[in-house]
Amino acid sequence: MTRLIPKFAAVTVLVIILFCYTFSSLYGRHPKAHALDPDPLAGLKDESLQGASQQQPAHAVPPPFVVSSGNGATQEQAKPASPAQAVEEKQKIEEEKKRIEEEQRKAEEERQRKEKEKQEKQDRERKKEIRQKAIEEYKKIKIYPGTFDVPKDLVHDPQGPKPNEIVLLAASDGKGHNGGIENILGDITPNRQDYAALHGYIYQFLNISKYDIGSAHPVWAKLPAIVETFNLHPQAKWIWWLDLDAIIMTPTVDLRTHILAHDVLQQKMLKGHTFNKAGGGELKLTTPTNQNINNIDIIVSQDHNGLNAGSFWIRRSEFSRMFIDMWSDPMYVRENWIAQEQDAMMHLIKEHPTVLEHVALVPQRTINSYPLKDHKVMGWYPGDLVVHIAGCWVENKCNSQWVEYMAKRTPAPKPGNGNTADVPAAPATPDAATAASKRDAVAQERDF
Repeated sequence: MTRLIPKFAAVTVLVIILFCYTFSSLYGRHPKAHALDPDPLAGLKDESLQGASQQQPAHAVPPPFVVSSGNGATQEQAKPASPAQAVEEKQKIEEEKKRIEEEQRKAEEERQRKEKEKQEKQDRERKKEIRQKAIEEYKKIKIYPGTFDVPKDLVHDPQGPKPNEIVLLAASDGKGHNGGIENILGDITPNRQDYAALHGYIYQFLNISKYDIGSAHPVWAKLPAIVETFNLHPQAKWIWWLDLDAIIMTPTVDLRTHILAHDVLQQKMLKGHTFNKAGGGELKLTTPTNQNINNIDIIVSQDHNGLNAGSFWIRRSEFSRMFIDMWSDPMYVRENWIAQEQDAMMHLIKEHPTVLEHVALVPQRTINSYPLKDHKVMGWYPGDLVVHIAGCWVENKCNSQWVEYMAKRTPAPKPGNGNTADVPAAPATPDAATAASKRDAVAQERDF
């Protein structure tokens, strides 16, 4: 055992020497190691921590701008720009910006110009189309009432016109709501002829289908009918327009002493009285408190729905000729009036003070009673001149009301048979007329 220990020790030493020699050769410790066996990793740079070592803090100045060369390599800008170069570069950028803005501005102006031209062209075409349609509509509704003569020496007697200077006018085309009344022409013709013959008036019937009123409502045909009547009867001074659906109830009433004499009309005119508007309610318009009776050329009444031109009077005068021209204006004819020509008449009265001066508003029952029971303002009472079966079509009562009031009327006596009815009724005294006018006005204000 003792002999083995030295041998083991010698082997151990030899192993240590070999290990050291090998280590020295591999890691360059031996001066001849590189020549004998070069290290393949020798000379390489350890970049394992290069990224971390090159990181910059947040407050550090950024590195110079890097430009790619196109082949994957990069090239750093050699030197920062000088202040002068920076100013020049800034100016170039500003100039380029202004150039772009100017081009954009010009492009926008051009776009707006073209858009404006397009819009103007469309407006012109639209106006042209509207104008053409207006002309076509104008032709459709244009009323040609014509005109009539007014002698320069025409004088209106304050006592009223002579009997043959009064024309009772009726006109129809056989259509409308009157179609609900059986044999209406057969009834009204003798009714009005007998009345006119009793007093010496002229009765005139016209077929309105001959008038060119285009697509206008048939009620507008009364305008050319009035003009034609004045021309057919040059001596006529007053025309009483009376709708076909009206009946003369008290034929003994003389129109001169009933309404046309100046003193009587002066008493019956409603003064300071409020006009009603179409559809109900009142207008902010009243009749004059002091009208010149010599200027009155139109006599009309109203109901709760405004003026009713189913029974009204018009006098031959320069004003009336002008009024017919204004009344037939296509602008009024094509307007969507509730009551057609009646609302147009009211419009002229309301908007033109000169027209108002020539219009007399009288109590409704004076010339235009309605078939209403126990209605002191509008309803017919025995002794009233006329009953107008207005609005009967609403409840389909036209024929029944017509038959009823035809039976109630007083037949006109034949002239010259000795009957006391041949003598026209005496004019109402001023006091009586004034009292009646006041009663009618108070009643009308109370009921409406």
